[in-house]
Amino acid sequence: MASVRRTFTLPEAVSTELDDEVPNRERSAFIARSLERALQERKREKLLKLLDTLPRKANPEGLRSEDVLREIRDTRANDILDASSR
Repeated sequence: MASVRRTFTLPEAVSTELDDEVPNRERSAFIARSLERALQERKREKLLKLLDTLPRKANPEGLRSEDVLREIRDTRANDILDASSR
């Protein structure tokens, strides 16, 4: 993976702790891994919020979550098709 040089400003306490805890030659990899985890967590939180916006339906016995999601997807696809034909 190609690397890109970036410049960031950190609070002094964070910078000092980073210097104390992570050897100089390991800092870029440490920061890259930390940012990757933070970005994945942010995406996870967005997806959880999206799930909260999905319409809630009664779950009749035997209805699987895949079926509910498929129905929602199909309904939205039909709505989009209907809107585009107007």
